[in-house]
Amino acid sequence: MARQILTTITFATVMLSVAVAFAWTDYNPLSWEMGKHLPWLSQFVFKDGATSVGPEQSYRTSLLSRDPLVIYIEDFVSEAEMDYLLDLHDRFSEPAKVYPTNGEPYVDKDKRFSNLTFIDRADAVVQGIGARALEFQGSRPNVTLEDPYVQRYGPGGHFMNHYDWIGDESAAARGSNRLSTFLIYLESDCTEGGTRFPRIPPPGLSWNGKWCERIECEDDLSVGADRGGTTIRPIRGNAVFWMNLDRDLKGDTGTLHRGMPVGTGAKTVMNLFTAVHWDP
Repeated sequence: MARQILTTITFATVMLSVAVAFAWTDYNPLSWEMGKHLPWLSQFVFKDGATSVGPEQSYRTSLLSRDPLVIYIEDFVSEAEMDYLLDLHDRFSEPAKVYPTNGEPYVDKDKRFSNLTFIDRADAVVQGIGARALEFQGSRPNVTLEDPYVQRYGPGGHFMNHYDWIGDESAAARGSNRLSTFLIYLESDCTEGGTRFPRIPPPGLSWNGKWCERIECEDDLSVGADRGGTTIRPIRGNAVFWMNLDRDLKGDTGTLHRGMPVGTGAKTVMNLFTAVHWDP
């Protein structure tokens, strides 16, 4: 009971303090005017540096980008949760596939080189993490979890540039799309293998003391074709959250990202997506 009370108070405090701290008007990715689709999003607010208590876990947040909205989360999952998910992956993984807009999924290591395990969202551990993810966004009935998957990248493992949202025509026909993504790092015993957002600039130079433990500062601030992008280092237990859709429920092209090749060792992540539903 005490934990439930603390969770409620902490989350309410974060929401109230952010409303005053940011007071976004012209553009706030989480206070869109979506009419009948998502009027409740105006209730969701975020405070940089907030400490929150979700179901069975405390975590700390930092704002990486406002447009698109990207939030870095420290200690989003527990050691026990990570060990459980890694064990499931070890027992049930198979080569990851590429999913074309039309046609059957297929294995193509030039585009996606990893092993993957889908996990039923009814799994008790996944339910706990999922409740935390929904609470993070402000739980509402028309937002649900997809079945997550755990994905391991060994030496040379990578994932080409891609979006997590579904094409607008397909989404309109089905009346749903991927509203948001949680990329959760379960294993980071590796070199390289960061998550690259080529269209999201790195935090300001004055932030580098804070951020260079989390992002590849030398790479992100150097001259080159990707100059200005951000590569997030894999750190066990931490996560990255981002919104996939814009205010019109269309895919946000600013969320383009890729899994950079792993040098040595292994990187394992959990991909947790929330879907928003409306009348097609």
